[in-house]
Amino acid sequence: DAPASRGDAVVLIVLDTLRRDRLSLYGYGRATTPAIDAWARGGLVFEEAMSTAPWTLPSHASLFTGLYPRAHGAHGYRGSEPAGNATPLDARFDTIAELAARAGVETGGIAANHFYVSSRFGLDQGFATWFAEGPRTGLSFGPLDAIAARAIPASVWRERHAYYEASHVTDLALDWLRAVGSRPFLLFVNYFDVHEPTDRPPTALAPLESERPLDEAADEEIAMLAGREPLDPDVVRYWSNNYDRELERLDREVGRLLAFIETSGLAARTTVFLTADHGEYLGEHGLVGHELDVHREVVDVPLVVRGPGIAAGRSAQPVSLVDVAPSVLERLGLALPPVEGAQQGVSLFGDEGEGAAAPELVAEWYPSASSMKLDPRLGGRFDRAIRVLRRGTLDFFVDDRGARMLFDRADDPGQMRDVAPARPDDVRALGAAFARWEARNAPAQDEEGRARAGVAAPLDAAELERLRELGYAP
Repeated sequence: DAPASRGDAVVLIVLDTLRRDRLSLYGYGRATTPAIDAWARGGLVFEEAMSTAPWTLPSHASLFTGLYPRAHGAHGYRGSEPAGNATPLDARFDTIAELAARAGVETGGIAANHFYVSSRFGLDQGFATWFAEGPRTGLSFGPLDAIAARAIPASVWRERHAYYEASHVTDLALDWLRAVGSRPFLLFVNYFDVHEPTDRPPTALAPLESERPLDEAADEEIAMLAGREPLDPDVVRYWSNNYDRELERLDREVGRLLAFIETSGLAARTTVFLTADHGEYLGEHGLVGHELDVHREVVDVPLVVRGPGIAAGRSAQPVSLVDVAPSVLERLGLALPPVEGAQQGVSLFGDEGEGAAAPELVAEWYPSASSMKLDPRLGGRFDRAIRVLRRGTLDFFVDDRGARMLFDRADDPGQMRDVAPARPDDVRALGAAFARWEARNAPAQDEEGRARAGVAAPLDAAELERLRELGYAP
């Protein structure tokens, strides 16, 4: 049993696609997250948390297993099928929910991102209660859906057809918490609202400026991704301002969940982890969206932990999402079993409230055959696996075509100047560190990018349409 000093319950909140530097908690100029900020003042704020991947499936699998994507294998693959997509998390890997359930802990999962955070991709393993579906019955025009999706304002369509917004997710979480009573529990909650910003009314925080969405009819996104056309400043403002408007709304609903935990008496025995699976490009490097690459806009994430016995403050210790799984289990009085041929995360908690994180952190991206990033019109720009190894202020990029880049965030926080040619000693040292990391993590997919344990069935037309509705495909 867990000692009373750390409680016997955990809530893991994942704010899908929330980049760290857009929270006022981390110094953003707009007050986007006042509710989260106020709650975080009573918790431990990690200032240098890094995701393991720039998109949902591999990063959530890392959160649940404490393994890097190379080791757990739940990521994109270059399948021969035109609808090839990604590999599910294999059942041979223990998840935090499975380990908790075996120990008699009540487990529940609620995922607004119902395509990838789903049973199809193995992320429901161990959850006794699992909700991951979209409100598809709210509005439907049958075979005319594709036309209606373009004709109806995006905010209405997405609320009624693609995913449940934050208010509904919070309601579900509150219902589950009220029902669980005094039993030990693990609750996972995924919010999806900032995943792809949509038209939101201007607010005092983010007033209307000269802004517009990408022109889909003119294939503007393809031209942008191919590097043929620079991003229109009006498009950048559209994405950036709507991102802040979505985040402002999301903060209120997350704040409602956090307030319930504090006022209901649950806080005395509950540890809350609040983080994101990845971030979002908002014009940086000429990009909008995510995946694509592993720059800090898509891999730097927030991480706040609040619970019994955890001293409030801020930590500059670099940590990874792989460190969340052992930390969740530690709060439940449990531990991750060792996995042969894999480097596992370490607990965030030590004598001073910080763990002994690995000296290097890694994030990875592997393309998938159905991704628009492999569109032939892009000339192969994104048809490569790319990883970044972080040590101190240095970010070392490696791709499977032999390219190497080095950025020093100390004097180049935007990662705009590749200093690899000028710093050969650092390149050699970090190249050796990367080789050691690869040796510690046996790949769960073979050299052709196919999972050793098999892949999900090719996506059918309905599933591809769901991907489009959620912003994953053109």
